[in-house]
Amino acid sequence: MKQSFLLLGLVATASAFTSPAPRPVATSNTALFGGARGGATTLEGKKARVATVKELLDKSEMVITVPAGGITVSQAQSLRRSLPQGTTMMVVKNKLMSRAIEGTTYEPVGEMLKGANM
Repeated sequence: MKQSFLLLGLVATASAFTSPAPRPVATSNTALFGGARGGATTLEGKKARVATVKELLDKSEMVITVPAGGITVSQAQSLRRSLPQGTTMMVVKNKLMSRAIEGTTYEPVGEMLKGANM
């Protein structure tokens, strides 16, 4: 008994001095978080976003803007879930939205594009 007990003690002591296997480092894909390849940070991404918004505006019957400072995340999620099927809810930078509405019937909305909107 004593011999096996000592042997286990030595194995446990020896394992304390060995380096653990390297773990993969968790990194985030910057494209998802607006990084250098993000959709709204590069010029190409901004042009594509404006084109997408223009396309949606051409098919839209109305546009609604909500002051983002007056709504919580849970309220925004609830709003998104309660929208009828086929409705699009999108967050767009004010400058990109103002470029997308140029020359459309929604151009007067540009006056409301100040501060944080949703």
